[in-house]
Amino acid sequence: ADLSDPLFNSTEPAADWFLVVKYGGRALGLSDQMPAYGGAYSDKEIDAVVVYLKKLADTEGYPHGDLNFLRPIRTIKVFPEKEALLISRFDGGRNSEVMKNTFCYANRFGKRFQYELKASTIENSGSTELGLELGLKHAFLSDLEKELLLGGGLEVKFLFEDELSSVLVPYLGFAKGAGDFTAQGNFRLGLPLNNMSEGKAEISAVGHWMHSAWPRRLFPGLEGRVVTPFQKGGTLEVSLIPQVTIALTKGGHVGLAVGMELPLSNQVWDYRLQAFLVWDYADGALWSGW
Repeated sequence: ADLSDPLFNSTEPAADWFLVVKYGGRALGLSDQMPAYGGAYSDKEIDAVVVYLKKLADTEGYPHGDLNFLRPIRTIKVFPEKEALLISRFDGGRNSEVMKNTFCYANRFGKRFQYELKASTIENSGSTELGLELGLKHAFLSDLEKELLLGGGLEVKFLFEDELSSVLVPYLGFAKGAGDFTAQGNFRLGLPLNNMSEGKAEISAVGHWMHSAWPRRLFPGLEGRVVTPFQKGGTLEVSLIPQVTIALTKGGHVGLAVGMELPLSNQVWDYRLQAFLVWDYADGALWSGW
């Protein structure tokens, strides 16, 4: 690894580097050539080494990798990243069942920007709808001392069924650390370009319990969503999403999250089963580190 590369240096969490120095490369699915130094140096000394390594690159203006928290099921992350995802959602309802599958590709550029491409298929009562999303994200505040990250972005959604429709989705979000717990949230609007009065506003937030520094652990989380339509007489949607995330590789660059969204209001679906497989391709090949 090029520790003088500011993008690489800033993206990597210090806790991961501590584990590599103390337990060696093999412990996190990396090279066996990196030995374990835990028997030779104290934790305090290893911390000092990591602090020194973090100073080998000028990371001014880059978001801190220690604020790159787990990806939630529905809440938009504000940390820019290089990831590929497969996302699935099944809506079980009294009147119909809906299956949505999405492929997402995200890539960083500049110090704090990310662009995102999504392609989706939606199966509903025998009909198929295709979707395409283009997104731009920016992290405009990163404060490691306060464990706070603020950002926002803009997405444009195109739906292809009988006719083309498009929706504009601006959003603002945050990520906050507090000991063994992390919190993320966002506020977003869904604005149909052909009739913005039929839009909606959404607030969502999630908390994760990060009880271990090792990636290959089960990390539980609880997420809440409130969606309100602009039109009078529209139905307010409130739901909770208990979820769990686990890293499939030793270093955590391939992970899986599953959750169930439970309605707390009168919605057309009875439950939603949701899952995603995420690959942080900047940290290694899909087949490495197992």
